[in-house]
Amino acid sequence: MWILETPENIITNYLHDYLDEIYQETRKIKYPPQEALRILTTPTGESNWIKEKKELSKIAKVKNNGVQKKLLKRHAKKYEWLEYGLQGKILMLADFEESLEKIKYEDYEKKLERETAKLLREQREVEHLYNVGKTHEKIFKIVRDSLSVRLYSKDAQFFSYYAMENIFREVAKRAGVTLEQVRFLLPSDFKQALSKNNKLAKMTTGRQNYSLTIAHKGKTACWVGKEAKQIMKKIKIQKYQEEIASEEELRGQTAYGGSAKGRVKIINTMQEMAKMHAGNVLVSHMTNPSVVPAMKKAAAIVTDMGGITCHAAIVARELAVPCVIGTKVATQILRDGDLVEVDADKGIVRKIK
Repeated sequence: MWILETPENIITNYLHDYLDEIYQETRKIKYPPQEALRILTTPTGESNWIKEKKELSKIAKVKNNGVQKKLLKRHAKKYEWLEYGLQGKILMLADFEESLEKIKYEDYEKKLERETAKLLREQREVEHLYNVGKTHEKIFKIVRDSLSVRLYSKDAQFFSYYAMENIFREVAKRAGVTLEQVRFLLPSDFKQALSKNNKLAKMTTGRQNYSLTIAHKGKTACWVGKEAKQIMKKIKIQKYQEEIASEEELRGQTAYGGSAKGRVKIINTMQEMAKMHAGNVLVSHMTNPSVVPAMKKAAAIVTDMGGITCHAAIVARELAVPCVIGTKVATQILRDGDLVEVDADKGIVRKIK
Protein backbone atom coordinates (compact mmCIF):
# COMPACT_ATOMS: atom_id res chain seq x y z
CA MET A 1 0.00 0.00 0.00
CA TRP A 2 2.73 2.49 0.90
CA ILE A 3 4.54 1.58 -2.32
CA LEU A 4 1.44 2.68 -4.24
CA GLU A 5 1.53 5.96 -2.29
CA THR A 6 4.91 6.83 -3.77
CA PRO A 7 5.55 9.37 -5.17
CA GLU A 8 2.16 10.87 -6.08
CA ASN A 9 -0.06 9.59 -3.24
CA ILE A 10 -2.18 7.58 -5.64
CA ILE A 11 -4.43 5.94 -3.06
CA THR A 12 -4.85 9.09 -0.97
CA ASN A 13 -5.82 11.20 -3.97
CA TYR A 14 -8.12 8.56 -5.44
CA LEU A 15 -10.07 8.09 -2.21
CA HIS A 16 -10.25 11.83 -1.54
CA ASP A 17 -11.58 12.47 -5.04
CA TYR A 18 -14.14 9.69 -4.59
CA LEU A 19 -15.45 11.27 -1.38
CA ASP A 20 -15.23 14.82 -2.73
CA GLU A 21 -17.37 13.95 -5.74
CA ILE A 22 -20.13 12.66 -3.45
CA TYR A 23 -19.78 15.65 -1.11
CA GLN A 24 -20.06 18.20 -3.93
CA GLU A 25 -23.44 16.80 -4.96
CA THR A 26 -25.13 17.91 -1.71
CA ARG A 27 -22.61 19.77 0.52
CA LYS A 28 -24.93 18.80 3.39
CA ILE A 29 -22.79 16.01 4.83
CA LYS A 30 -21.40 17.08 8.20
CA TYR A 31 -18.05 15.41 7.56
CA PRO A 32 -16.13 17.16 4.71
CA PRO A 33 -14.02 14.90 2.45
CA GLN A 34 -10.74 15.52 4.32
CA GLU A 35 -12.29 14.53 7.67
CA ALA A 36 -14.21 11.61 6.17
CA LEU A 37 -11.00 10.28 4.63
CA ARG A 38 -9.18 10.48 7.96
CA ILE A 39 -11.97 8.63 9.76
CA LEU A 40 -12.31 5.88 7.16
CA THR A 41 -8.56 5.21 6.97
CA THR A 42 -7.76 5.19 10.70
CA PRO A 43 -7.10 1.63 11.95
CA THR A 44 -8.60 0.44 15.22
CA GLY A 45 -5.92 -2.14 16.02
CA GLU A 46 -3.32 -1.78 18.77
CA SER A 47 0.14 -0.49 17.86
CA ASN A 48 3.15 -1.08 20.09
CA TRP A 49 2.74 2.50 21.29
CA ILE A 50 -0.77 1.73 22.49
CA LYS A 51 0.29 -1.59 24.03
CA GLU A 52 3.08 0.16 25.92
CA LYS A 53 0.70 2.80 27.29
CA LYS A 54 -1.86 0.16 28.31
CA GLU A 55 0.76 -1.86 30.17
CA LEU A 56 2.13 1.30 31.80
CA SER A 57 -1.39 2.23 32.89
CA LYS A 58 -1.70 -1.12 34.67
CA ILE A 59 1.64 -0.59 36.41
CA ALA A 60 0.45 2.85 37.55
CA LYS A 61 -2.41 1.18 39.44
CA VAL A 62 -0.07 -1.00 41.52
CA LYS A 63 -0.11 0.33 45.09
CA ASN A 64 3.01 -1.40 46.43
CA ASN A 65 5.98 0.89 45.56
CA GLY A 66 8.52 -1.94 45.57
CA VAL A 67 6.45 -4.10 43.23
CA GLN A 68 5.71 -1.10 41.01
CA LYS A 69 9.41 -0.25 40.64
CA LYS A 70 10.24 -3.86 39.74
CA LEU A 71 7.45 -3.97 37.14
CA LEU A 72 8.52 -0.60 35.71
CA LYS A 73 12.14 -1.77 35.27
CA ARG A 74 10.92 -4.84 33.41
CA HIS A 75 8.59 -2.65 31.33
CA ALA A 76 11.42 -0.21 30.50
CA LYS A 77 13.64 -3.04 29.27
CA LYS A 78 10.82 -4.42 27.11
CA TYR A 79 10.06 -1.10 25.41
CA GLU A 80 13.38 0.77 25.51
CA TRP A 81 13.64 0.42 21.72
CA LEU A 82 10.28 2.07 20.98
CA GLU A 83 11.68 5.43 19.79
CA TYR A 84 14.93 4.05 18.37
CA GLY A 85 14.08 4.67 14.72
CA LEU A 86 16.99 4.87 12.30
CA GLN A 87 19.63 6.49 14.48
CA GLY A 88 18.65 5.58 17.96
CA LYS A 89 17.57 6.83 21.18
CA ILE A 90 17.33 4.04 23.69
CA LEU A 91 14.72 5.08 26.23
CA MET A 92 15.93 5.13 29.82
CA LEU A 93 14.12 4.14 33.00
CA ALA A 94 13.74 7.87 33.77
CA ASP A 95 11.73 8.31 30.56
CA PHE A 96 9.25 5.68 31.68
CA GLU A 97 9.13 7.11 35.20
CA GLU A 98 8.16 10.47 33.69
CA SER A 99 5.47 8.82 31.55
CA LEU A 100 4.19 6.95 34.60
CA GLU A 101 3.71 10.23 36.47
CA LYS A 102 1.66 11.62 33.58
CA ILE A 103 -0.49 8.54 33.08
CA LYS A 104 -1.26 7.57 36.67
CA TYR A 105 -4.06 10.12 37.00
CA GLU A 106 -6.03 8.81 34.03
CA ASP A 107 -7.51 5.43 33.18
CA TYR A 108 -5.81 4.97 29.82
CA GLU A 109 -7.56 1.69 29.03
CA LYS A 110 -11.01 3.21 29.47
CA LYS A 111 -9.93 6.29 27.51
CA LEU A 112 -8.73 4.05 24.67
CA GLU A 113 -11.98 2.05 24.73
CA ARG A 114 -13.99 5.29 24.46
CA GLU A 115 -11.85 6.57 21.58
CA THR A 116 -12.06 3.26 19.70
CA ALA A 117 -15.85 3.07 20.15
CA LYS A 118 -16.16 6.68 18.95
CA LEU A 119 -14.05 5.96 15.87
CA LEU A 120 -16.10 2.86 14.97
CA ARG A 121 -19.33 4.88 15.30
CA GLU A 122 -17.92 7.63 13.09
CA GLN A 123 -16.76 5.11 10.48
CA ARG A 124 -20.25 3.59 10.27
CA GLU A 125 -21.81 7.06 10.13
CA VAL A 126 -19.50 8.29 7.36
CA GLU A 127 -20.09 5.14 5.32
CA HIS A 128 -23.84 5.73 5.67
CA LEU A 129 -23.78 9.48 4.92
CA TYR A 130 -21.54 9.01 1.87
CA ASN A 131 -23.42 5.88 0.84
CA VAL A 132 -20.09 4.10 0.42
CA GLY A 133 -20.50 1.07 -1.83
CA LYS A 134 -19.23 -2.43 -1.10
CA THR A 135 -16.20 -2.05 -3.36
CA HIS A 136 -15.03 1.12 -1.64
CA GLU A 137 -15.80 -0.33 1.80
CA LYS A 138 -13.29 -3.05 0.94
CA ILE A 139 -10.74 -0.49 -0.31
CA PHE A 140 -10.97 1.53 2.91
CA LYS A 141 -10.59 -1.68 4.94
CA ILE A 142 -7.51 -2.63 2.91
CA VAL A 143 -6.01 0.79 3.65
CA ARG A 144 -6.70 0.41 7.38
CA ASP A 145 -5.22 -3.08 7.41
CA SER A 146 -2.18 -1.94 5.43
CA LEU A 147 -1.57 0.81 7.99
CA SER A 148 -1.56 -1.77 10.76
CA VAL A 149 0.82 -3.98 8.78
CA ARG A 150 3.05 -1.01 8.08
CA LEU A 151 3.25 -0.16 11.75
CA TYR A 152 4.24 -3.74 12.53
CA SER A 153 6.86 -3.91 9.75
CA LYS A 154 8.37 -0.55 10.72
CA ASP A 155 8.59 -1.62 14.35
CA ALA A 156 10.32 -4.83 13.26
CA GLN A 157 12.76 -2.81 11.15
CA PHE A 158 13.60 -0.37 13.93
CA PHE A 159 13.85 -3.11 16.54
CA SER A 160 16.48 -4.73 14.31
CA TYR A 161 18.46 -1.44 14.25
CA TYR A 162 18.23 -1.31 18.04
CA ALA A 163 19.41 -4.94 18.26
CA MET A 164 22.42 -4.08 16.04
CA GLU A 165 23.67 -1.26 18.26
CA ASN A 166 26.07 -3.42 20.28
CA ILE A 167 27.66 -4.65 17.04
CA PHE A 168 27.97 -1.07 15.78
CA ARG A 169 29.59 -0.06 19.08
CA GLU A 170 32.16 -2.83 18.70
CA VAL A 171 32.90 -1.75 15.10
CA ALA A 172 33.30 1.85 16.32
CA LYS A 173 35.70 0.72 19.05
CA ARG A 174 37.87 -1.31 16.68
CA ALA A 175 37.84 1.31 13.92
CA GLY A 176 38.55 4.23 16.24
CA VAL A 177 35.45 6.17 15.22
CA THR A 178 32.22 7.13 16.96
CA LEU A 179 28.98 5.19 16.99
CA GLU A 180 27.40 8.03 15.02
CA GLN A 181 30.07 7.67 12.31
CA VAL A 182 29.46 3.93 12.05
CA ARG A 183 25.83 4.68 11.19
CA PHE A 184 27.03 6.46 8.05
CA LEU A 185 28.90 3.43 6.72
CA LEU A 186 27.66 1.61 3.64
CA PRO A 187 27.58 -2.20 3.81
CA SER A 188 30.67 -2.30 1.60
CA ASP A 189 32.59 -0.11 4.09
CA PHE A 190 32.53 -2.54 6.99
CA LYS A 191 35.43 -4.67 5.76
CA GLN A 192 37.59 -1.54 5.57
CA ALA A 193 36.29 -0.42 8.96
CA LEU A 194 37.79 -3.49 10.60
CA SER A 195 41.14 -3.25 8.79
CA LYS A 196 44.14 -1.61 10.45
CA ASN A 197 44.59 1.20 7.93
CA ASN A 198 41.13 2.60 7.62
CA LYS A 199 40.33 6.22 6.76
CA LEU A 200 36.77 6.18 7.94
CA ALA A 201 36.83 9.22 10.21
CA LYS A 202 37.35 11.67 7.34
CA MET A 203 34.94 9.86 5.02
CA THR A 204 32.09 9.58 7.52
CA THR A 205 32.49 13.17 8.71
CA GLY A 206 31.76 14.31 5.15
CA ARG A 207 28.69 12.10 5.01
CA GLN A 208 27.48 13.40 8.37
CA ASN A 209 27.74 17.03 7.30
CA TYR A 210 25.83 16.68 4.01
CA SER A 211 25.49 13.67 1.77
CA LEU A 212 23.28 12.05 -0.83
CA THR A 213 23.13 8.27 -1.23
CA ILE A 214 21.37 6.49 -4.09
CA ALA A 215 20.91 2.72 -4.28
CA HIS A 216 19.90 1.20 -7.62
CA LYS A 217 19.95 -2.40 -8.86
CA GLY A 218 22.25 -3.59 -6.10
CA LYS A 219 24.75 -0.74 -6.51
CA THR A 220 25.20 2.21 -4.17
CA ALA A 221 26.66 5.64 -4.91
CA CYS A 222 27.35 8.39 -2.39
CA TRP A 223 28.08 12.11 -2.90
CA VAL A 224 29.14 14.53 -0.18
CA GLY A 225 29.46 18.28 0.38
CA LYS A 226 29.06 20.72 -2.50
CA GLU A 227 28.55 17.97 -5.07
CA ALA A 228 25.66 16.49 -3.08
CA LYS A 229 24.10 19.94 -2.58
CA GLN A 230 24.28 20.72 -6.30
CA ILE A 231 22.54 17.46 -7.19
CA MET A 232 19.83 18.01 -4.56
CA LYS A 233 19.31 21.59 -5.73
CA LYS A 234 18.62 20.34 -9.25
CA ILE A 235 16.23 17.68 -7.94
CA LYS A 236 14.33 20.17 -5.77
CA ILE A 237 14.06 22.82 -8.48
CA GLN A 238 12.84 20.29 -11.03
CA LYS A 239 10.38 18.71 -8.61
CA TYR A 240 8.92 21.75 -6.88
CA GLN A 241 9.17 24.82 -9.09
CA GLU A 242 5.64 24.30 -10.44
CA GLU A 243 4.20 23.63 -6.97
CA ILE A 244 4.99 27.00 -5.39
CA ALA A 245 1.83 28.93 -6.23
CA SER A 246 1.87 31.02 -3.03
CA GLU A 247 4.35 31.63 -0.25
CA GLU A 248 1.59 32.70 2.15
CA GLU A 249 -0.66 29.64 2.02
CA LEU A 250 0.18 25.97 1.59
CA ARG A 251 -2.25 23.16 0.93
CA GLY A 252 -1.97 19.49 1.70
CA GLN A 253 -3.92 16.52 2.98
CA THR A 254 -5.57 16.17 6.39
CA ALA A 255 -3.91 13.45 8.47
CA TYR A 256 -5.55 14.50 11.73
CA GLY A 257 -8.01 17.35 12.14
CA GLY A 258 -7.94 20.41 14.35
CA SER A 259 -6.24 23.79 14.27
CA ALA A 260 -3.25 25.42 15.93
CA LYS A 261 -0.99 28.46 15.81
CA GLY A 262 2.69 28.43 16.57
CA ARG A 263 6.25 29.18 15.55
CA VAL A 264 7.77 26.93 12.91
CA LYS A 265 10.64 24.59 13.67
CA ILE A 266 12.11 22.63 10.76
CA ILE A 267 12.93 19.17 12.12
CA ASN A 268 14.31 16.52 9.78
CA THR A 269 16.88 14.79 11.98
CA MET A 270 17.34 13.73 15.57
CA GLN A 271 20.14 16.30 15.92
CA GLU A 272 17.71 19.15 15.17
CA MET A 273 15.27 18.22 17.95
CA ALA A 274 17.01 20.36 20.58
CA LYS A 275 15.47 23.51 19.09
CA MET A 276 11.92 22.14 19.40
CA HIS A 277 9.78 23.53 22.23
CA ALA A 278 6.26 22.73 23.37
CA GLY A 279 3.74 24.60 21.23
CA ASN A 280 5.95 24.89 18.13
CA VAL A 281 4.68 23.75 14.74
CA LEU A 282 6.91 20.93 13.55
CA VAL A 283 7.64 21.13 9.82
CA SER A 284 9.49 18.26 8.18
CA HIS A 285 10.24 16.89 4.74
CA MET A 286 9.14 13.50 6.04
CA THR A 287 9.08 12.41 9.68
CA ASN A 288 10.56 9.19 11.06
CA PRO A 289 10.60 7.51 14.50
CA SER A 290 13.83 9.28 15.46
CA VAL A 291 11.97 12.61 15.71
CA VAL A 292 8.96 11.31 17.69
CA PRO A 293 10.08 13.13 20.90
CA ALA A 294 9.83 16.42 18.97
CA MET A 295 6.46 15.41 17.51
CA LYS A 296 5.14 14.91 21.05
CA LYS A 297 5.84 18.60 21.77
CA ALA A 298 4.22 19.90 18.59
CA ALA A 299 1.07 22.01 18.47
CA ALA A 300 0.75 20.81 14.87
CA ILE A 301 2.72 18.79 12.31
CA VAL A 302 3.27 19.70 8.64
CA THR A 303 5.17 17.64 6.05
CA ASP A 304 6.27 17.92 2.44
CA MET A 305 5.77 14.26 1.65
CA GLY A 306 3.37 11.49 2.56
CA GLY A 307 -0.10 10.13 2.11
CA ILE A 308 -2.57 8.60 4.53
CA THR A 309 -0.20 5.68 5.26
CA CYS A 310 2.87 7.81 6.09
CA HIS A 311 4.66 7.97 9.45
CA ALA A 312 3.49 11.52 10.26
CA ALA A 313 -0.15 10.58 9.65
CA ILE A 314 0.08 7.51 11.87
CA VAL A 315 1.81 9.32 14.75
CA ALA A 316 -0.46 12.38 14.54
CA ARG A 317 -3.48 10.13 14.96
CA GLU A 318 -2.00 8.46 18.01
CA LEU A 319 -0.99 11.81 19.55
CA ALA A 320 -4.23 13.55 18.47
CA VAL A 321 -2.20 16.44 17.01
CA PRO A 322 -3.43 18.50 14.01
CA CYS A 323 -1.45 17.35 10.99
CA VAL A 324 -1.24 18.36 7.33
CA ILE A 325 0.76 16.06 5.04
CA GLY A 326 1.84 16.18 1.41
CA THR A 327 2.28 19.97 1.06
CA LYS A 328 5.31 19.23 -1.16
CA VAL A 329 7.03 22.57 -0.42
CA ALA A 330 6.58 23.40 3.29
CA THR A 331 10.28 23.05 4.08
CA GLN A 332 11.13 25.18 1.04
CA ILE A 333 8.76 28.02 1.93
CA LEU A 334 8.72 28.08 5.74
CA ARG A 335 11.63 28.98 8.00
CA ASP A 336 12.38 28.55 11.68
CA GLY A 337 10.52 31.20 13.65
CA ASP A 338 7.76 31.86 11.10
CA LEU A 339 4.37 32.26 12.77
CA VAL A 340 1.81 30.02 11.09
CA GLU A 341 -1.78 28.93 11.48
CA VAL A 342 -2.55 25.30 10.70
CA ASP A 343 -6.14 24.50 9.72
CA ALA A 344 -5.78 20.75 9.46
CA ASP A 345 -9.52 20.22 8.89
CA LYS A 346 -9.11 21.95 5.51
CA GLY A 347 -5.50 20.90 4.91
CA ILE A 348 -4.29 24.52 4.92
CA VAL A 349 -1.18 26.15 6.43
CA ARG A 350 -1.07 29.98 6.46
CA LYS A 351 1.73 32.36 7.33
CA ILE A 352 0.74 35.03 9.84
CA LYS A 353 2.49 38.37 9.43
